Amino acid sequence: LQPALSRSVLLLISRQMSDASQLLSEAARRIPPLSAGSHKGQAGRLCVVGGCREYTGAPYFAAAAALRVGADLAHVICAEAAAPVIKSYSPELIVHPVLDGESASRELELWLPRFHAVLVGPGLGRGECVAGAEADGLAVVCSRPHLISGAGRVLLTPNIVELGRLRSALCDGDSPDTDEAAESTARRISRSLGGGVALLCKGPVDVAVIDNDDGNAAASSTLTCSVVGSPRRCGGQGDVLAGLALAFANWCYAGPASPASPHPALLAAFAASALTRRCSAAAFKVNRRAMLASDLLAQIGPCSRELFPRLTL
Repeated sequence: LQPALSRSVLLLISRQMSDASQLLSEAARRIPPLSAGSHKGQAGRLCVVGGCREYTGAPYFAAAAALRVGADLAHVICAEAAAPVIKSYSPELIVHPVLDGESASRELELWLPRFHAVLVGPGLGRGECVAGAEADGLAVVCSRPHLISGAGRVLLTPNIVELGRLRSALCDGDSPDTDEAAESTARRISRSLGGGVALLCKGPVDVAVIDNDDGNAAASSTLTCSVVGSPRRCGGQGDVLAGLALAFANWCYAGPASPASPHPALLAAFAASALTRRCSAAAFKVNRRAMLASDLLAQIGPCSRELFPRLTL
């Protein structure tokens, strides 16, 4: 019996690795190739909306992660007090200190159409300057779900606590304290928001879910990511994940899709989750308990080459 069980476990692990490899290969197909004929911005003009006086690291980690994985340009639209600090973190970021100003709405209307994808939430704070996701962006969704209901092309990235808050605000159901309950809860939330809103639920196993009532199997599905990460829970890892998801979402929606491809939002979520986990494991191997979110940024390049070996350059 023991050898049979061992073979079953090995077959299960092998199948999971094969499935993950296929998904990562599909995600790699969506990443635009590097070429001498490319122009700046072609691989992604991205924007992070967030950053207040108290929270300046979150938007930096998200925007920097998007750049490290291959996006060309990353803008940060933040509160005025946060702008000098965020600028001091990195000269690569384009920072707009307008979020809490009188002209915020006008500035957002001017800039947002220029971006391929937008991340709302990291370091946003709980003020009323933004009516409009990661971290505090999810608090906005809880209080004003109509802002994204039916919008389509939306990916939420809640942890288990934030998933519970979304459940309380949007639908009934058991507390999402297990992987199965988290998936079920996320599916109900996705269905209640409608129109292609996907969720990447962060936990011991990350679960990406989208649920529509149109009968389209590709539009109602689940992907799970069990790539080994690290036991370290330092702040900022969720922001790195959100920034990677931002870049991959842009590529997965725009890139070539095969008939059997997963929903673009789920594929982006899976790729971002797998890469974040691999970076976390690599950073922890070097730094152990001293690991910080900034250590993940340094691992994005090497770990991308491991997960997407067929990419050139």
